[in-house]
Amino acid sequence: MPAPYETIRASCVIPAYNTAETIGRALESVLRTPGVEEVIVVDDGSVDETGIRVAALAGTAPVPVRLIRQDNSGAGAARNTGMQAATLDWITFLDADDEMLPEAIIGKAKHLATCPDRETVDAVHGSFVRGDTGAIAKFSETRTQVDPDGIGRLGGFPGGVHSFVFRREPLLATGGFRPELTNYEDFELILRFIAQGSRVVGCTAPGFHRHYTQNSLSRGLAVPKRLELERRFLNMAAREDLMGKTEVMRRLLRNRVRQLHHVVTGH
Repeated sequence: MPAPYETIRASCVIPAYNTAETIGRALESVLRTPGVEEVIVVDDGSVDETGIRVAALAGTAPVPVRLIRQDNSGAGAARNTGMQAATLDWITFLDADDEMLPEAIIGKAKHLATCPDRETVDAVHGSFVRGDTGAIAKFSETRTQVDPDGIGRLGGFPGGVHSFVFRREPLLATGGFRPELTNYEDFELILRFIAQGSRVVGCTAPGFHRHYTQNSLSRGLAVPKRLELERRFLNMAAREDLMGKTEVMRRLLRNRVRQLHHVVTGH
């Protein structure tokens, strides 16, 4: 019988676009993480030395590192490519400007071992360390099923796929990330994953260090654009019943308040 922390053997998918300055740090952190036994880096049309640096590290890596190059198509499409190429039973994700923590897989595997009917669990979430404050983001713990209305809400459950490890087959059954969403695509995928009947549990152990890169698509958007993209996601969630109507309205109202605040204050 394997120990609890040996029950998850994961492929890690890293989308990368012009990340030569940070991809080495990200990849080395994954290679130090017990439980990750395959790494797939999808170079999404980089014009810098991203691919060269991945190839250099792959030569001496303790686990297989596969470099896939494709034309620039966006982070969601790059993750879809990596998911399809993964060969292990579990898949996790990391952005090329973040760092995986040593407990990323072990912490989730230990939590999974304490869940009833753990063989029916399709994903396990953890938390993360905030790059701006060094604090651990506060999320809820569950051994039964996450509440979709809590996805992406502090005190609820994470909205980023980097906090999760997914069973490969039910993840692929979602059809992957929607290319028309350039932000909040993580939220939408996780909600669709739950809506298809997948069971998701989670713990509070941090699995990665989230850095804040100036040119990051998801973390460098201007406030008006970010609010616009959130409204687009929420309208989609309402149409497809991915969250309760009351929760969608609550978030839309908060979005509107933040929009008015930005108009008045410029922040």
